[in-house]
Amino acid sequence: MKPMTSTITHFYHSGFSVETPNHFFIFDYVLPPDIKDNPNERIRLKPEYLSQKRNVFVFVSHHHNDHYMPEIFEWHHQVSGIQYVLSDDIQVKGSQNLHFVKPGDYLKINEVAIRTFGSTDEGVSFLVQSDQLTFFHSGDLNWWHWNNFSPDKQKEEETDFKRIIDLVCKYKIDVAFVPVDPRLEDAYFWAGKHFFEKVKPDLLIPMHFRDNFVITHSFSAKMNVPERSVARLNNRGESIFYSKSKV
Repeated sequence: MKPMTSTITHFYHSGFSVETPNHFFIFDYVLPPDIKDNPNERIRLKPEYLSQKRNVFVFVSHHHNDHYMPEIFEWHHQVSGIQYVLSDDIQVKGSQNLHFVKPGDYLKINEVAIRTFGSTDEGVSFLVQSDQLTFFHSGDLNWWHWNNFSPDKQKEEETDFKRIIDLVCKYKIDVAFVPVDPRLEDAYFWAGKHFFEKVKPDLLIPMHFRDNFVITHSFSAKMNVPERSVARLNNRGESIFYSKSKV
């Protein structure tokens, strides 16, 4: 059995790259406010670095500024064949290889299969299949149980989230990126727990926590499963190596 491997790097908040044997995927890449003007920050993706990667894809789940920054379109000048897969709520013109998507879409670009699911806020969530690996990035698909919501609104949020997860769970997912937002207080782990138990990804990676890395450790401890099943993150720019045996 030949292992299928990938290198997953966390940048900030919900931003990750996934490097597989033949592709380099970037999800919801933004720079934190404290380093936006620092050209030497190590989590800044530079065109000269990306130009060395194979088959670069950039995914943006929606237009909120904690998931999207227009600077990503500067890459296409130096990165040959770069592809952008964008929620259709993003308004941009003039760049090449733009693919706008809404929930329920399917497209195949070269050898990459992409399915989109809904969000419980704005935009879409992504299921990406390539190199015999399947990744799911939630975007703002979360169980938004805010304490100041009415009971009816809280129930609506739960129903909407679980309805979408019932669609996602039809697919075998290797790695999933799921929000564990500390602003939700005691409900921060509800989405991750439901996702993990319903979808059963091989590895769940927490996201949407800005720099509150402690929350990833709290979530992992709450789940009480091996660390290889729920990742713990410690800093910006950290990489995780994922390997899946080819059956």
